[in-house]
Amino acid sequence: MPISRGQETLTRDECVHLLRTAVFGHIGITVRALPMIVPARFVVDAGRIVIPVSSSSEVLHASQSSIVAFEANDVNTHTGEGWSVLVVGRARVVEEGPEFDRLARLANLMWVTAPETRYIVIALDMVSGRRFGETGDLAEIARPSAN
Repeated sequence: MPISRGQETLTRDECVHLLRTAVFGHIGITVRALPMIVPARFVVDAGRIVIPVSSSSEVLHASQSSIVAFEANDVNTHTGEGWSVLVVGRARVVEEGPEFDRLARLANLMWVTAPETRYIVIALDMVSGRRFGETGDLAEIARPSAN
């Protein structure tokens, strides 16, 4: 049985690099004073997280000028190795203007979007991450050494 031998704390630069390799994460918001975690496609662009959402999305309305959490990770289910990055930052909604046009062009390269698509932009205010892995076998570790 594999066991974990610990975790490595990642630097901010390592965290941002790993976020750039992912396309799927989870945004944490508050809706009617209750926490809500919602899966989300995303991209890191210009040092911020960009999430396309429907203009009628509850996530869109809950994110406007709010502090939100965002998490992305990747785990190899065979080896148990992986990473997790958490971002806490101020979110804002982009619905029009030159920034909207630029994000729409970016999104069209990555996703199929609808005319009612809007964008949640999250600042990378607080970034933390961990790398972890399965590095041993419990049976081998528990076995006494033959000195």
